[in-house]
Amino acid sequence: MEKLSRTVPVTVNLTEAEWSALEELAKGDGKRPRVWARDQVLKGLDQGPLVDEKSEVLAEVLSQVRALGSLVGELVVELMLYMHGGDTAQAFAKANELFERARGNQKPDGRT
Repeated sequence: MEKLSRTVPVTVNLTEAEWSALEELAKGDGKRPRVWARDQVLKGLDQGPLVDEKSEVLAEVLSQVRALGSLVGELVVELMLYMHGGDTAQAFAKANELFERARGNQKPDGRT
């Protein structure tokens, strides 16, 4: 069995008010402030990615969704062109009507 050792100290600078708050929280859990703070840091590590990393993942997902939306839009226009025999004006009008309905700006009968 591997022996656990704590070899890297970590220090932070706290204001008096922050230290008082930390002491109260630790006292509430029946721990010394330094032990309580260590436990909180370790809990944070166990919870996975930090908020910044989650934001980066969300930004990438949204980017992919936007790209997919653009492709779907192009597909709709191509389908409308095919359905309307190459009549560009009619195809774009119908595609625009569908997009407006998808955005919730227009009812199926064409009214806004």
